[in-house]
Amino acid sequence: MKKKLISLLLLSLLLALLCPLAAFAEGADGEQSFPYVLDNANLLSDSQRQALEEKAAALSEAHQCSLYVVTVEDYTSLNSDIRTAVKGIQSYYSLGSNTDGNVVILLLSTKDRDYWAEGFGAKGNAIYSTESSWLIEDAFLDNLKNNDWYSGFSDFLDACDRQLTKLENGEDVNEGANIITGNDGLDYHEFNRPDMASTNILTSVIEVFKRLVKSMSLILFLL
Repeated sequence: MKKKLISLLLLSLLLALLCPLAAFAEGADGEQSFPYVLDNANLLSDSQRQALEEKAAALSEAHQCSLYVVTVEDYTSLNSDIRTAVKGIQSYYSLGSNTDGNVVILLLSTKDRDYWAEGFGAKGNAIYSTESSWLIEDAFLDNLKNNDWYSGFSDFLDACDRQLTKLENGEDVNEGANIITGNDGLDYHEFNRPDMASTNILTSVIEVFKRLVKSMSLILFLL
């Protein structure tokens, strides 16, 4: 009986390590179970998270394009590639199912100060094209660099709002992007833009190993 209990505990630990997406919500029943602002890294106060949640919900409804902010301590718990992690979140929870597939997701990982934002659907892709994305990121990265998380996430939502409004009015969403050079006091590399920085795979492996050792020590103690 004791061996069976230990085996079940080990299996649970492995599943927790290999399937972290399951921890995002109580069930993968689509967009209804996934908040617009999911602060797993605990960067926001309750009032800040609620204010951003209400703002994102209102903008998502107004533009019929779902806007999400997700924070985690370490994106490698989801996938070794942060862009794939974002795509996995969108796919697993069918985000955008209520807005005709139109979604923009910002994922921020605090461990290595990495982030990735990506658009899906006609509207999401239009405002998060390469050029337009510079306009959005120029609006919020300065605050994130200073650990002003609330203002940064609020600026992200505001920038998406502006770009979606341009799109709906038939304006050029890329207008003005060519004047952003990254040399105006905002160095994108300083926030470790993941497509500019190398991923430290060894560090991730060590962290997983440490978690397993701690778990095994607990099991041996219980024996």
